[in-house]
Amino acid sequence: TSIMDFLERLRLWHAQAKLTSSNDTVLRIALEAGFGSLPRFYAAFKETFGVAPGIYRRHVRDEVGLGRARLGPSQAPVSSYLQVHSR
Repeated sequence: TSIMDFLERLRLWHAQAKLTSSNDTVLRIALEAGFGSLPRFYAAFKETFGVAPGIYRRHVRDEVGLGRARLGPSQAPVSSYLQVHSR
């Protein structure tokens, strides 16, 4: 694993947290996390977490029954989702 791989992973973790804790668009989250394009973000997210960002967001929100409600960091069931879906 190179330093660039590590930095990309950090950017993805940031984006993952934002997907579960905000109603920002996927594009806004991707740009804020440092990805220069939406296709590059989608590819990296799906490669890392096994699903597209929007599907991940819906799954997590459906899991806790909040729909589009804002999740706090302690409410997002990210770790259980990742145990099943990450590589």
